[in-house]
Amino acid sequence: AQPLTIQREGTLVGRPTDSLSSALAPFGGKLQDDNELVVCGPLGGADATLDAANTSQALTGLLTALAHAPGDSTLTVHHVVSRPYIDMTLEVAEDMGLEVALEELPEGLKLTIPGGQRAKAMDVTIDGDWSAGAFLMVLGALCADHHLDVEGLLSTYTQADEQIKGAMLFAGCKLAGTDEGVRVFAGKAKAIQMDLTDCPDLFPPLATLAAFAKGPSTLKGIHRLTGKES
Repeated sequence: AQPLTIQREGTLVGRPTDSLSSALAPFGGKLQDDNELVVCGPLGGADATLDAANTSQALTGLLTALAHAPGDSTLTVHHVVSRPYIDMTLEVAEDMGLEVALEELPEGLKLTIPGGQRAKAMDVTIDGDWSAGAFLMVLGALCADHHLDVEGLLSTYTQADEQIKGAMLFAGCKLAGTDEGVRVFAGKAKAIQMDLTDCPDLFPPLATLAAFAKGPSTLKGIHRLTGKES
């Protein structure tokens, strides 16, 4: 297979790639990280253990890639974070006809992936991005004259950042569902305590909400933000 070269710009250059390189290695993949990324294949089936303590992105990419690779694969995953992103990947894979068996383990997950599969074509309406929508929801709560409708925020597939709804409700914000998304009513927020281990991208909008809330708020589970590109 021909190597794939990926050119990066801005803050993406500083994003760590160690976990991705380690994830590809057992399956025959190689990642060279210099000024540009060079990905070498092909991937083949194998049994491997993956530490997902820093990101779920390597795992979610492998789930679909290994389904198309020759040979069956088994992934034992420890220290799972951002679990909703894994669930969303499995939901999309199932809709595309890909078979992945999930087993819950005391220390993580075990995923069995038959090789040689082919994704089927499908028509799908892609949900709006709850991570981006979270900023607009907080804006509505803090600044709207009466309410703000944020359209396109649906729940066809699991999205980690849909947890913004629960966080805002805990903060005393009033929300209502609409046919197109979410309606946020203006009001005063109260302090919240929230663990962002599974949804670290909510830190910026929730930090903004907390800044205007009455009393001190606590946002924990944010250690992985140092490896983000933004």
